[in-house]
Amino acid sequence: MFSSGPSASGLPSSRSSMPAPTVRVAIVDADPTARRLMRHWLESASYEVSEATTRSEIDALVEQRPDIVCMDFGIAVGQGVELLTRLHKLDPGLPVIVVTSQRDIESAVTAMRAGAHDYVAKPLDAERLLVAVQKARDRRHLMSEVSVEGASRILRGAMAGKSRALRDVEHQLRRVLDRDVAVMLHGEHGAGTELVAAAIHAASARTHGPFVVFDAGTHDPSEHEALLAGRDGGDGLVVRGAFEQASGGVVYLEQVEKLSCSAQAQLAAYLSGKGMRHADGGSEFVSNVRVLAGSSRDLRELVESGSFSEELFFRLVVYPIAVPPLRERRADIPSAVGYYLRAISGRMGDDSVVTVQPEAMEALVGFDWPGNLRELENVVHRSLLAASGQTVTLADLPAEVRGATPSERRAALSPVNQLLSFPDNEVVPLRELERLAIEHALRVTHGSVTLAAKRLGIGRATLYRRIATLELTEKVA
Repeated sequence: MFSSGPSASGLPSSRSSMPAPTVRVAIVDADPTARRLMRHWLESASYEVSEATTRSEIDALVEQRPDIVCMDFGIAVGQGVELLTRLHKLDPGLPVIVVTSQRDIESAVTAMRAGAHDYVAKPLDAERLLVAVQKARDRRHLMSEVSVEGASRILRGAMAGKSRALRDVEHQLRRVLDRDVAVMLHGEHGAGTELVAAAIHAASARTHGPFVVFDAGTHDPSEHEALLAGRDGGDGLVVRGAFEQASGGVVYLEQVEKLSCSAQAQLAAYLSGKGMRHADGGSEFVSNVRVLAGSSRDLRELVESGSFSEELFFRLVVYPIAVPPLRERRADIPSAVGYYLRAISGRMGDDSVVTVQPEAMEALVGFDWPGNLRELENVVHRSLLAASGQTVTLADLPAEVRGATPSERRAALSPVNQLLSFPDNEVVPLRELERLAIEHALRVTHGSVTLAAKRLGIGRATLYRRIATLELTEKVA
């Protein structure tokens, strides 16, 4: 929390450290009183300060390449976004703090969506300004340390591989790490779109901010708007949605094509700079969030069929990245298997080294992996449990992976077939029937609760409860 105001000296009552004197802050404001206050506070905190009011002074300021800019968004009516765009074209990583009237929340929202780092409301408060500048300074320093190679290492660790297909993804990431544009990740179920989104977050200037995942396919569409934007509760309380929880960081929207119509309109408005309002006509709030989205569907086809908002499509798909399925990067499978062997063994409390028999690895590489990384992780887990020693053999792999006969494969894929072995005069407990049916559904859908619930003909919430009751959580992807 901020204090009620500056101390008697005009400065905040406490600061953890003094900024380096080489940090240059430019003030763009037509109000001489505001400029004097900001200059006094900033220079007292050892920043180097310059000012600009006219168009020629602003042009000169842009050429001087300041480290941070404090800008009154109304200095040139209608040109605030234009100036912000010019500054970011010259220096994409330049933090711009917008100074605006407390009554003009719409300008703050517009500025944040146009790429401003933060905003400070008038009447000015010394501590609020200096905290905003300090955060901008920290962001600037962080961005100078972020490298594309760092992003590549993060991505290779997450996706487990160095194939040509993965290098193509890395090449595409180079264009978006330092820019707050919306990114659309397209890939099959389980291919790793969320891992790529997490890599973008971790290797960008927002790495210290939250990374919030919202999967539209796992929530009731009627709740989408409230879950994204939150809602005003009783007694002035606010239930925070994903966009408030992720302020300063990233929101990743999985299965974005399943967003309800109202949530699509809400998101399109936010991406167009109109801000966001709590559900059910609640209060408006400002959130500085970068939006990443993922889908296994062709959104353009959904737009043409009328099931997806055309406005949201153009706002969201600013930069698309295709995440290749595992079968298109088979060279990465041995690395991915090794990664999951280590991770799962660690979770099981086993630090010993587990190897894979060459014949078993050949079968793993040759399998098509319709469930991609998620299915591979599940198979590695099952094979570890089946292995009798420290080596996973061909016999330890599931029948569908090791290339068994069709009859063996059907038997392995269908736990329900176990019922055929019960004698005619034996009654099977309903709990056992339910367990086998749910296990079978989760296996067929590669652990997807949403798809399994649909195939079983029950609600997703009901299926989650039965999974917990039957202790089948390890079978959920």
